[in-house]
Amino acid sequence: MFAQDLVIETFSEAHHSGANTITQTFNFPEDVSNFEKIEMRISLTCPTGGCDPWDRIAWLQLHTTNNTFEIGRYATPYGNDWCSWLIDVSDYRLLLNGEVTLSSYIETWDKGWLVDVDFEFYEGAPEYEYIRIENLWTGNETDPSLTNNNDYYNFLYGEPFFNYNLPSKAITIPSNREKSMVRIVNTGHGQANTHNAAEFSDKTHELKINNLTVANHHLWNSDCNLNPCSPQSGTWQYARAGWCPGQNIIPKDIDITSNTYIWQELELDYVLEDYVNECTPWNMNCIDGITCTDCSFNGGSHTQPNYKIAIQLFHFSNEFMAVNENVTSPISIYPNPADDVLNVRFPDSNQSFRIECYNLQGQLVFNRIIMNSNTVDLSINNINNGVYTLKFVSETKTYTHKLILSH
Repeated sequence: MFAQDLVIETFSEAHHSGANTITQTFNFPEDVSNFEKIEMRISLTCPTGGCDPWDRIAWLQLHTTNNTFEIGRYATPYGNDWCSWLIDVSDYRLLLNGEVTLSSYIETWDKGWLVDVDFEFYEGAPEYEYIRIENLWTGNETDPSLTNNNDYYNFLYGEPFFNYNLPSKAITIPSNREKSMVRIVNTGHGQANTHNAAEFSDKTHELKINNLTVANHHLWNSDCNLNPCSPQSGTWQYARAGWCPGQNIIPKDIDITSNTYIWQELELDYVLEDYVNECTPWNMNCIDGITCTDCSFNGGSHTQPNYKIAIQLFHFSNEFMAVNENVTSPISIYPNPADDVLNVRFPDSNQSFRIECYNLQGQLVFNRIIMNSNTVDLSINNINNGVYTLKFVSETKTYTHKLILSH
């Protein structure tokens, strides 16, 4: 990779202490269509008086009008006074334009850190023109089944009386998508519990689609001793659940393209491995010195097992993607479901359209040119039953409809 073509400087010596969140708005390029790669460079230095000596979890978030997306997570070093990371944020390209509001957070209390964050843009043709992103499990959960455990950044794991079954998420695969991917960022915290969970507990979780497992997520980093941000102090070389002191967290990206099809309505589940913490005051049978050293949490050597979870869904395409039938389209089709003939009504007889019909595999089934007509009857009796995408393409606009055939 050649030197970056553009650098956007954002946070500069932002002082984190007292577990504060720093939020600012920055100016990014208005047009990002000519950048193939964007990297976020995070650098830590010490404030006057020294750094926080403990390894602390940290993240960067991007805020839009309606959503907040985590775009990078890392852990500060254990007894070290520097660190720097490069995190690929190319998949957030379409959000990194114009005025961008970012927030930086470090779970630090003692002395703290100074944080610098720059974005490095590399020119070139991106692989996909369009990217859709939605949060699945992150922030605060509104599902009532998790009323007493609804913070995904402090999601209690295995604690009696606290439900840790993440609710299913209903999604629809958009039209024209070429790739769909689930991005999992999950790190385990808390210690001196059963299995030394969740920081030092080796667990495997599952991603399911319609109750079928499509991928396993082995939440375990065994390469902490290879950390370039070293040497450090204490237990920095020990394996951990999804993270290491002084490292950026590498997301688990799971391609679900082959497991799904366009317009499909499905349920996604992230299923945590079964676990019960017996070393907790919530366990009425816990006995100090027998069940474990100490049944009570002390905020230091014995803390509650918890995960910090941020899971997102990405769709990629080089054509515009619609998530449901385009209700703003001025074109109407009927009946739908259709049998042998589909009636199409256009708003303007002076406009021409090209009609393209695609099956769920993205293959073109038929196309037809409609010149200056208000209505047209399409014979579809030779097309197999199923779900199709109809695209109506004019010189200036494209409209997408879902078509169901049932002969």
